[in-house]
Amino acid sequence: MICTPDKCRHARPAATKREVSLVLLAGSSRSGQAPTLHSDVPPPALVGAQVPASLQEDVNTWSSRVGVQPLRPGQLNALYSQDGSGAPAGGIGGVEDTMDVEAAHGIAPDADIVALGPNMDWSSLAEEYAYIEDHDLASIVSTSAALFETAGMRAVYDQIFQEGALQGIGFYFSSGDVGNLAWPASSSWATAVGGTSLAVGADGQRLWETGWGNSEAALSADKSTWGTPVPGGGAGGGRVDGQPQPWYQRGVVPATLASGPDGLRDRVGADVAMDADSATGMLVGGTALGNTSSGGAYTEARVGGTSLSSPLFAGVQALAQQAAGHRLGFASPEIYQRYGTPAFRDITKWTMPDGGYPVEAAATSFFAQHSLELVTHQGKEPVPAAPDTTPGFDEATGVGAPTGDYLRSFR
Repeated sequence: MICTPDKCRHARPAATKREVSLVLLAGSSRSGQAPTLHSDVPPPALVGAQVPASLQEDVNTWSSRVGVQPLRPGQLNALYSQDGSGAPAGGIGGVEDTMDVEAAHGIAPDADIVALGPNMDWSSLAEEYAYIEDHDLASIVSTSAALFETAGMRAVYDQIFQEGALQGIGFYFSSGDVGNLAWPASSSWATAVGGTSLAVGADGQRLWETGWGNSEAALSADKSTWGTPVPGGGAGGGRVDGQPQPWYQRGVVPATLASGPDGLRDRVGADVAMDADSATGMLVGGTALGNTSSGGAYTEARVGGTSLSSPLFAGVQALAQQAAGHRLGFASPEIYQRYGTPAFRDITKWTMPDGGYPVEAAATSFFAQHSLELVTHQGKEPVPAAPDTTPGFDEATGVGAPTGDYLRSFR
């Protein structure tokens, strides 16, 4: 059930014209005016060689293989850092950087993409966001990152996000791949993109979709039995203790999710969702995915995580912005205004005719493509306090997944 852009566009009807630009930031999981996609992954998280010079070639090779138009000359602009330093190991040529560009390009093939990498010293993302705002590089900024910041630094980021809102720039973040809602996705001035498990048929039809929350059982050494199920990953989400509920969530997020120990209502995420499950993820291709056995050659593999859902939604926002004819800026108020309408599909737990959850044998990580596991798509990872998938707004998928009506609502 590997998703490719042509199939994903059938599963989620899109606009016919795509002419908005995106900016991708590379570094520890960061992601465009231009929608901006951040892919900021520390060097240990990357597979294969650091080959930023091959990024455009890789994307074009991938495009030809999955049915997407190639990049036109000048469509991809790689800025390896905002201070002029070269790309560090694990920068713009990394796996997640390649995935970000291909996810956005697959959804919005005519969008210009600026890939912005980190400074050589891996300094604060805040500097990169300020650089985007100072140079007006992007109107959609998507980042796949989980940061551990002090209260003071969080206030700095919030100020940057608010300044971006005034400029018509929206910031999108992956909600995280396990447990609580990650920062900066938890900021009330950012849009947190959660995750689903999306089954797409051979002809692009949507077979089923549930919140990303799995259990996995490993195949025994003799390949005769499956082991005991263990937590297998899921979208991050939940209540942000002590952070007041933003105005746009009032009347949408139920009190059972928003109420804190003090009786007051807090910020809850995710806000929206796209495919993130690594077992139903997107086919990604590039030299960064190559390993020793392949000699670092162009390699394809299924990749997932909310690091995928965030740039996918940035591509959707590029289409929505093109349909609207103007910048959307901070998008969360517009998203929540459309809650409960055909613009979003409510994501609930999916059960088979026999009452069980969907099960598949899959390699759940591109690091171990030949290691099969039995994956149960149960809508909630079996760990304490994991985000659950329920009817209506929930912590794993927010208001739901966008449909073709979402794009049409901006015309």
